[in-house]
Amino acid sequence: SRCRLNETAAFPQLCIVGTDQYSTGRTAAMSITAPELLAVALVASLGPWVWIACRQEPTASAWSAPAVDDESPGARLRGVSTDFQQHLSGGLWWLAILIVLAVLVLHEYVEERPDFFFTVLLSYSMCFLTSCVVLFAAWLRVGKPNDVRPGLLAIFFLSGGCLGVLFALVFEMIEEVAWSRLSPHCNMNVMPTTPECSALAATMWILTPGLIEETGKALWLFFRFRRSAGQLPARCCLGIFPAGHSYDCGCWYKLAPTPYHVVLCALASGAGFECLENIKYVFMNTNAVQMLGTENGSDLLTIAEMRALTSGLHMVWTGIIGWGLARRLFLPADQRPSLLCVVLPSVVMHGLYDFSLSALSWVGKSEKLGIVSEEAGTDYALLFFLFLVVSSCGSCCMLAKLTGLRFCGRRSCCCAPGFWEARFPCAKVQSHPPYVGYAVRAREIREPLISS
Repeated sequence: SRCRLNETAAFPQLCIVGTDQYSTGRTAAMSITAPELLAVALVASLGPWVWIACRQEPTASAWSAPAVDDESPGARLRGVSTDFQQHLSGGLWWLAILIVLAVLVLHEYVEERPDFFFTVLLSYSMCFLTSCVVLFAAWLRVGKPNDVRPGLLAIFFLSGGCLGVLFALVFEMIEEVAWSRLSPHCNMNVMPTTPECSALAATMWILTPGLIEETGKALWLFFRFRRSAGQLPARCCLGIFPAGHSYDCGCWYKLAPTPYHVVLCALASGAGFECLENIKYVFMNTNAVQMLGTENGSDLLTIAEMRALTSGLHMVWTGIIGWGLARRLFLPADQRPSLLCVVLPSVVMHGLYDFSLSALSWVGKSEKLGIVSEEAGTDYALLFFLFLVVSSCGSCCMLAKLTGLRFCGRRSCCCAPGFWEARFPCAKVQSHPPYVGYAVRAREIREPLISS
């Protein structure tokens, strides 16, 4: 009813495409207008960043921590129990929990088609293959030497996977419904190849998967991390609950005593999101599991292989945000970036990548419908392909260069050991712990974590 075929419709042939999409979401939100739906989604995705930017107390978030050259060594220290120390650093049991959860999910899909056990197992493994191999290699190169514990990576893998995917599912659905109502002839599902619609659709893609998914993956780094135990809040939730132990709200917080902790946990958060998204596309968005044993029975493995080959970009985009947060935490005041410079590049690159994939698929449809000529369609296809290459390969090259990739001079691969010290030689990473036990007095510690 919101996409009537009439003489004023710009592209009446396309109306039904926008009408039938997300009917479930529209039914659930029938009493809410499109501007209200859009406002809800934008507030949910932009609101946390506004909160982070405005709150200046050192205990509010990792972003509000004072610059390393403005903080006295004693302010970094806080007596905590041994159990709480282990919790703040990431217990190994979180890695065990992650493995158990992954096995339980696999068991559900195997139970559905036990006669194709190896096909299901191989397809399921491919959902994790790329992200886990890259994350493990990065941990071996820079994580293990800097005491980044596997349990800490598992925690942020779960945060980016479970919390991030849940955040994205809810608010992307709301925002996509809003776009389809506000612009039924040009939205994320209806994209006739014209300059006006391409610009509008690109904006929608940036504000929807770009902003919402990057927020869902990276938000936990800002809210959960603290540079030292001295920056942990004594109470949380507006001062209502205590946060001084692993059995109260203190369980939420983790410590990042080096830049490598921040960057690797950002990669882990992106990996968790990527793996769950792969499972969604391979096992949930298609009937490939049910088709096993038929002439199209190889579809499950084919989809899994394609997802494995194209995985990794979520890790890259979140890793770039993690790099910016590490600069904020471990560089002097005159070298700290703004929040916009940290978050915006990943949001834009993510949105443009998804937009380019969708826009390329619409070039041929627009040619068949007579919206663009074949020559103009070729030009559009080249432009969208350029966006695709820049947003994907460009993002990968950017993060690789930031983490030590060099082709000239002293050659090195990405996640090169000591990449932080090589880029910022005046900010040396020390090995001192970010906390002390009850038996150690703060006044006995003189040397800061970061020296310049």
